[in-house]
Amino acid sequence: MRISWETRWKHKYDKKQTILAPQEPKGYLPKAPPTKTDIKETRKYFLCPFCLCIEKVEKFLISTKKGFNKKLVKCPECGNQFTMQTATTEWTPEKLAEFAYPYRLMGYWQKVKWEKFKQRLSAYEWTQRFWDRYKQLKGEDETETYEEYIIRKQKEEY
Repeated sequence: MRISWETRWKHKYDKKQTILAPQEPKGYLPKAPPTKTDIKETRKYFLCPFCLCIEKVEKFLISTKKGFNKKLVKCPECGNQFTMQTATTEWTPEKLAEFAYPYRLMGYWQKVKWEKFKQRLSAYEWTQRFWDRYKQLKGEDETETYEEYIIRKQKEEY
């Protein structure tokens, strides 16, 4: 059913037409939260947990015959695939260590390009926090507590 231009014009300039919430400012109604399939609304950049490259979302998407894959993404640099849930995570060094530690049994460190990983970990100033948390999860937490630090400093003075 097509509406003629005359009808559309009448609807547009009809002074007696009902207006819902005329006093409310434009955009008053809140936007619906983005759905899981609405990838571009979630974040603008993704971080690869294997090589730590940060790129725009569009570069991570996997193209299929029916559009984009809604469950998997692929890093443009290292080529590793991971889930959309992993891609949309807000990464911190501690979260990265918590991701890497259980994954090590399934080949995390074989997927990592070590030199790039080490270089970027240092560039983001995450090295110390990442390895502290990783060692803590591993059970080899050798970082000294504040009390141990004070005692060591006092012994060094005497």
